[in-house]
Amino acid sequence: MPIYKGSVEVTSGNLYKGSTEVQDGYKASDSFYINETTLTIAFVDNTGSTASLNNSTSISLVGVPGASFTQQQRFVTAASGYNLNSVGCAESGDTGNNVTCSVSQPETININGTYPTTSVTVTLTITAATTALIVRPMTISRTFTPSGTTGNDSRQARFDIYWSGGGTATISGNQGFGNEAGGAEAYVSQVRDRNFGPSSQSFTGSPVGGIWCNWQNVIAVNVQAQGRVTLSVPADSVYLTTSINLGATGASSVSS
Repeated sequence: MPIYKGSVEVTSGNLYKGSTEVQDGYKASDSFYINETTLTIAFVDNTGSTASLNNSTSISLVGVPGASFTQQQRFVTAASGYNLNSVGCAESGDTGNNVTCSVSQPETININGTYPTTSVTVTLTITAATTALIVRPMTISRTFTPSGTTGNDSRQARFDIYWSGGGTATISGNQGFGNEAGGAEAYVSQVRDRNFGPSSQSFTGSPVGGIWCNWQNVIAVNVQAQGRVTLSVPADSVYLTTSINLGATGASSVSS
């Protein structure tokens, strides 16, 4: 909007009274000129290959000098197989001390502050410290004891589980199958021949012994009950998740 002194337009890029730049102009009590500046926040992603910044695109904000801008956020996540220990945020180019950068939880970067008196670019360099998770060794011994193959008889299997690093092992017996209708349902118990109860249980501490999976035919048909048991120990701040899948005759796969 052009500004005039009398009938002569003031054409200068900046308006001064004496040596002081005019920031706001008023006619009576109504503002007709407000000086706005641009704050550009640029990011340098120095998180490395074991972590990542969710968005490194620059942010451009326009507002009145001294007014607070809306909080901006960025997030850092660890790469698969790593634990995120800490995140750092370093500022440069903020000559007016307008921008503050803080980290919480520890992956959230919070950016707050005010608009500068003159347009400026502030650069935030993001770093991350991580730890590589290690494989949690886990072994299992199994005794497969079929007590019946038809009708409402069952099969049982006893498991003894060993792992390191603490945590909890979860044993889940999935529904079995057969060569005719009926199939089988699995129940997890510390008692043999218990063909009722939960199909999954969790056990803390190592070793855990005497865990039985009992597969019971659903209906009295000529079905050989089979099943699958999945043993897993959740990840923590040191170890990867480890799991062993067991089929009808033994360990079918091990993954970490």
